[in-house]
Amino acid sequence: MIELINIILLDLKRYEKNINFINFIKNFIFNDSFKFTLWFRITNKYPNFFTKIVYKHYLYKYNVDIPYKTSIGHGLYIGHIIGGGLL
Repeated sequence: MIELINIILLDLKRYEKNINFINFIKNFIFNDSFKFTLWFRITNKYPNFFTKIVYKHYLYKYNVDIPYKTSIGHGLYIGHIIGGGLL
């Protein structure tokens, strides 16, 4: 669990200079790229029914094709994500 939190915080650092709870919540609510990255990390580490359903929802919503089993290092940054896919 600690490893997952550290990876998510390193991903957040690519979007924000300062890592704190307010920036985490702000990015989770308003930043679609970070939201997708967060659910990718959670589903990659804990692939259960609920996480797979939520991840699949964001796969279709943002038209991104990254399987949850893919191994991606820390600091994942998706520059632009829109409803029609990546730009």
